[in-house]
Amino acid sequence: MERDGSRRPAFGLRLPHMGRSPFRKLKSFATAARSPLKLSPFSYSPLDAETEIRLFDLIPGNFNDPIRIRIFHMQLSPPDEEAINAKSQRLVLAALKRTLPAGSGWTAHRNVVGDYIFWHFQSETTSFDHPDPSVARELYAPLPQYPGEGFEPRYEALSYTWGSVTTPETIQVDELSSSSTMQIGQNLYEALKHMRREKETRRLWVDQICINQSDTTERSRQVQRMATIFKCSSRVVAWLGPESPDSRLAVKAMGFIGSQVEIADNLMILPSPNAAEPLLYRRVARKLPYQSETWQAIQDLLERSWFDRLWIWQEINFAGRGSLLQCGCDQLQWSRFARAVMHLRWSTRTELGKRNIFARTEILTPLVIHQAGRNPILVLLEGRSKKCADPRDKVYGLLGIMDASYTDLITVDYSLSVKEVYVQAFIQLIQWSRRLDVLRSDFERRNTVLPTWVLDPSRAPENGSGERLLYMQNASGNSCVDMNLRNSNVLEMTGVLCGIINSVSRPAPADTGEVLTVVRTWEPAGLLDPHKLYLDNQPLLDAYILTLCGNWISERFKTDEGASPYRPLDEYKSAYLRWMESRNGSMRKVDDALHALLYDLKGYRFLRSGSLMAIGSKFSEPGDLICIFLGSRTPMVLRPRPGERYQVIGSAYVHGVHDGEALLGSLPDSWKFESTPVNHVSIYNRFINISTGEVVDITDDPRLGPLPEEWGFTDERPTTLDASQTPLCFRNKITGEIINSDPRMLPDALRARGVKLRTFALE
Repeated sequence: MERDGSRRPAFGLRLPHMGRSPFRKLKSFATAARSPLKLSPFSYSPLDAETEIRLFDLIPGNFNDPIRIRIFHMQLSPPDEEAINAKSQRLVLAALKRTLPAGSGWTAHRNVVGDYIFWHFQSETTSFDHPDPSVARELYAPLPQYPGEGFEPRYEALSYTWGSVTTPETIQVDELSSSSTMQIGQNLYEALKHMRREKETRRLWVDQICINQSDTTERSRQVQRMATIFKCSSRVVAWLGPESPDSRLAVKAMGFIGSQVEIADNLMILPSPNAAEPLLYRRVARKLPYQSETWQAIQDLLERSWFDRLWIWQEINFAGRGSLLQCGCDQLQWSRFARAVMHLRWSTRTELGKRNIFARTEILTPLVIHQAGRNPILVLLEGRSKKCADPRDKVYGLLGIMDASYTDLITVDYSLSVKEVYVQAFIQLIQWSRRLDVLRSDFERRNTVLPTWVLDPSRAPENGSGERLLYMQNASGNSCVDMNLRNSNVLEMTGVLCGIINSVSRPAPADTGEVLTVVRTWEPAGLLDPHKLYLDNQPLLDAYILTLCGNWISERFKTDEGASPYRPLDEYKSAYLRWMESRNGSMRKVDDALHALLYDLKGYRFLRSGSLMAIGSKFSEPGDLICIFLGSRTPMVLRPRPGERYQVIGSAYVHGVHDGEALLGSLPDSWKFESTPVNHVSIYNRFINISTGEVVDITDDPRLGPLPEEWGFTDERPTTLDASQTPLCFRNKITGEIINSDPRMLPDALRARGVKLRTFALE
C-alpha cells in the first residue's frame, strides 16, 4: 500500500514531476475576471476534430484551497505500436518455450501485465529470470512501454465515477490575463483535491473537463478517440473515492495478497518469485486467515461504485505499468490489485461466508484480466452489469477494447435512438462473427421497445455470475449462423427443434439454504436406481448432477497442464448423496462441494421436455420450445406467438444435446469432449480418444466424414473473424472463400445428413 506523496511525502510514493513544460502548439482558452464570485462561465473553443484534445494543469495548492486549473489544446498523434515493439528482440511465447532446457520441468507463461514468468512445478518456484542463464535477457524482457520514452504530450488520465451532478462544485479556470468558472461533480472535485500537489503542477486529462459535454458532435468524436487518449497517457489513476474507516485495511490486505501470487494468462495461479508466503498459490492453501473485519473491508472496497462504472473498462484496459488505484490518500498498483482479485476469485469460490466477495470477483475478472482487441460478443455481455448515464454508451463506451475489425463497422453517433444503436450493434455483431453467442434474453425485464432477439445491454443479467452455468456447451458444433433480417423487428433463424417443455419447476431462490430444499423437488423419479438410465445409457444420477452444474467438472474443463479449477463429478455426487442421507438438510451440514454445485442455480428453473433434463430461464413455461440455432453455443427457449412467430425467452443448458448431438448424433464411445481455457473468457474445445489418447481439435469432429474435395483447412482468416472462435478456418479451393465454420455443417450439408432444419421467425 502506498500513500499519495502530494501532501504526505513521509508515507512513501512521491508522484513524478509533471511540470509546466512549454509546447509550441499549446493554446490557452478562457475569459472573465479574477474573483471567483464574479467570474463568467468558461467558454470552450472548438477542437480540431482530427488531431486535438484538451488537457489541463492542476495548479498547486493546499488541500482545502479552491481548485484552479489551466485548460489548453494539444495535438495528440499516437505512435505506431508495432514500430515501437519492433525495436524489441523479445521472442513470442511459443519460441521462448523452445529455449527451455529439455526435461528440466520448467515452463514459460505470460502474466497479467504481459511479462514472461518461468514456473517449475516440482519445486513450486517461479522466476522472471530464464532458467538457462545463457539465454539473453533481451529475448524475454518486457515489451517497451507504450507510447514510448519522450512521447509528448505527457499527461495522466483520470478514471472516476461522475456521481451526482445536481449539486456541483465550482472551480476556477485561469489564463494569463483573465479567469472564468466551471462547474464539476462533487466526486471529481474530491479527486482533484486529493490529487493536487502543494508545489508542483500536475497535468491531467479528465473527460468532464476536457470534453465539451454540451456539444454532441464533439462528444461523439472524442468518444471515438477515448481509447487512444487513455493509451497515450503516462499512466491512469483510478479514483475510488474518499477514505472510509476500513478502506486502508482493505488496500493493505489486497496489496499483500497481490504481492504473493502471479496470474498466468491461462488463469493458472503461481507463486510470486519474491513471495513471503510462497505456498499461498496452492488450492488447498488459498484460504486466507483474515478476521471478519478484514473480509468486510475487502468487500466494501470491491463494492465501491467505481467498479460498477462502464467506462472504466476502456480506461483501465490501457493502463500502463505505473497505473494505480487511489482511495483517499492510499494508493495501490493496479497490477497488484488485479492479482489479488484473481486469487480471491478462487479462494472464496466455495466458502459459504464469502459468497458476496466471490460474486464481486467473478464480475471483476474481465476487468482485471483485460485484453485489447477482445471479442466484442464477450465485451457486450460482460458490460451489461456496468452502469452509465447514457444507455447508448453500453455500446459506444466499450468500443475501445473490442476487436478493431468489428469497431470499424460501428460509427459513434449520439443522434441515433437507443433502439437503433442496439439493433445496429447486434446485427453487425452476428454478421462479423457468424455466431449467435450474443443471442439471449431476460424476457420480462428487457426493454419492451426492442425485439426479443436483440441483446439488451442496458439490463444486467438477473443471474449475475451464475449465467455462466449455461455456457459449457457446444450445442450447434462448429456451424455458423444462417439468418435473414426480414425487417427491423423480425429476424429469421435456421435451427432444429429439440422438444416442447412439458414441466417447469419452482425457480431456485437466491438464498443458498432455500436452494437445497427447492432442488430436492427437482429430482427425477428413480434418481438412485442404478438401472435407471438417461440418454446414451448414462446413469440418471450422473446426468442429473451434470445438469445441476452445467457440466462444469474437472473431467471436462482442464488447463494445458492438466489441472482444473473445478471439481470431479464423483466429488459432486458424493456431496449430494451425503446431504440426501443426512437427517436434516441444514446448511450447517453442507460442505464446500455441495455449495459449489448449487451456487449458480439461483433464479433458474429445472425443465423437462420428454426425456430431456434442462436448466433454463425462470420465465420458461410449459408449451415453450427448446431449439438449437445454427451458430449458437447454447439451446434457446422460444415462446410461440400468433402468425408463426416466436419470442426469445432465454438460453438453457440441456443435458444430452450439449455437444452437438441434435445435429450430429452422439459421440462414439471411444471419444470424449474436453475444454481448455485460452484466457479468462475464451475456451478451446477438443476431442480426445479415450483408447489411444489422440487429441484433435473441433475441426476434426469424429462424427463428421472427410472434408468435401473443394474445401481445405487454412491458418488464414478474414480480418472479421476472431481467432478464439475456432483454431482453424476453411478455404474453398475453387472460390478462395474463407469461412470460420465447418463446411460439413452448412445447412445443405446437414439436410443431406437427414437433419430436420426449420426456420424460426423471431420477433
